[in-house]
Amino acid sequence: MPKVNIYSVAHGQTKFRDNLKVRIDYEKHELISKLSLQSTLQIDGAASNVIVRPNFDRRNIEMSVTLFSPQDKKERAKITWIRNQIRLCEKKNPELFEKLRSDLMVDINIKYSSKPIRLPLEELEYAFERINGKEIKSFNILLIKYLGRKFVSRFGFVTIIEKMLIEYYQGIVQYLKKWEKPAPQIPQKDVSTKTI
Repeated sequence: MPKVNIYSVAHGQTKFRDNLKVRIDYEKHELISKLSLQSTLQIDGAASNVIVRPNFDRRNIEMSVTLFSPQDKKERAKITWIRNQIRLCEKKNPELFEKLRSDLMVDINIKYSSKPIRLPLEELEYAFERINGKEIKSFNILLIKYLGRKFVSRFGFVTIIEKMLIEYYQGIVQYLKKWEKPAPQIPQKDVSTKTI
């Protein structure tokens, strides 16, 4: 079992971790103003933190991971990179991936844009046309499950979110790899040998 740290955050900030009253006040404000809450799970060795966000107005649960796009690739190659990551997830656990497929989405985060381009998996191959020459900053792979009336059931909600989180981790998160800058290469020089 991987080591998991869980904490509530404001856009990735951990400033409320040691101040429960301020954190509760902040979360009450978020719940009233945005009708959602957010928790971040830090998992040792995972490519990304897992964000868990229940949305009370839409009655759904959203889980997501963020992968920064390779900086040594052009935009089309970046899309191929994320598609290959998702294909690896499908190959590693095809039954679970098939179960999750209809609830999976990909957000393409564009440089200098506050709103991502959200696509279902089936449309990812057409993503290059959608970004219209803009620079890709990162990708979010999301699992979004609509609960409807089950959202208000306390026991049902907890059971669903726990099962969903385990399946999301087993089917997607554990297979993802973050991009790392490659080591610089020393060019090979032609060495001519003299014959005597």
